[in-house]
Amino acid sequence: MNRLTSYFQTVGIRRILGMLIGNILVGVGCGFFKWATVGNDPYSAGSMALAALLGMQLGVFNMLYNIMFFLAEIRWGRRYIGIGTIVNWFGLGFFTQWTFSLLSLMGTPVTWPQKILAMAVGIVIICFGLSLYQTSDTGLAPYDSLSVMMSQYWHIPYFWCRMITDCISVAICYFAGGLLGVGTLVCAFGLGPIIHLFNRHVSEPLLGHSIGEQAS
Repeated sequence: MNRLTSYFQTVGIRRILGMLIGNILVGVGCGFFKWATVGNDPYSAGSMALAALLGMQLGVFNMLYNIMFFLAEIRWGRRYIGIGTIVNWFGLGFFTQWTFSLLSLMGTPVTWPQKILAMAVGIVIICFGLSLYQTSDTGLAPYDSLSVMMSQYWHIPYFWCRMITDCISVAICYFAGGLLGVGTLVCAFGLGPIIHLFNRHVSEPLLGHSIGEQAS
């Protein structure tokens, strides 16, 4: 109990709230992508396809799917585990699922302008959410930790390790009959600059913490 109290005192309420809000926003953004039917980020696309194939709710499937990633994180990346790991593990799928269900009450975007608009809203929300979640530095999501651990142990640049894990997720989505599209490409290659802007101008001033501090 004392260790848990010490952890919360060290991290601080601002960073914990930033992590919570960030994870919720990432889920909301993924819900917009799913609603736009233009393809999700590689991990979400793969997990959505497998959940649909197995006839399971996305939130429930994500909790089970992440077990194998978390076991790897315990073995090779224990220092990356924190409260943010748990919130992302158990919450992200449900945040996405609930957002998609609410948006579906308005129907489904049909024309390309409607799809692009929904995707654009999703991009902004996801980037802001990822910025808050990453800047809070409260633990890596089980899937996100894979590429970090691969880079650490294989001495390969992080970019290529992330490409490996994302390509595997894309292959899973494809063979499970899931949806791949322009949204998948945008999430895989186009979010970085927007996240960086949010980091510098919003998340770091707001949370009093910077990405650079995570390496120290």
